[in-house]
Amino acid sequence: MKKNKMNLEVNYKDIHVYNLNENLVKKQGLDQDRVDVIKALHVEKLTLFDKMRETDEPKELKELAFSVKNVEFMMQEAWGFPKDRNYHRWWEVPKCECPSMDNADIYGTKYRVVNDNCPVHGTLN
Repeated sequence: MKKNKMNLEVNYKDIHVYNLNENLVKKQGLDQDRVDVIKALHVEKLTLFDKMRETDEPKELKELAFSVKNVEFMMQEAWGFPKDRNYHRWWEVPKCECPSMDNADIYGTKYRVVNDNCPVHGTLN
């Protein structure tokens, strides 16, 4: 008997955005219900990104970035990983002006390179 193939497609606003990593889904032993939770969290994150694109208000951007962080913690939990902010790609949120390459290089560590003038993460706003 052939197993049904899981639906790993993340769709947002009726557009196919990407597929979840099938090998990781198998490795983590996830069922379709758990996959659907992860997909819903991706849609929630994309919705927050849209809200960030619609504002230039630093206070609102910081609040939305905080919500993105919480969604990413929920994603880690849904995938079966420990909650660890060191594995969030926080500099990829809309309107972030923190250095991408520097932060990509230190991804997975406790270190951060923040632009003080960043409207999302900076301290001068």
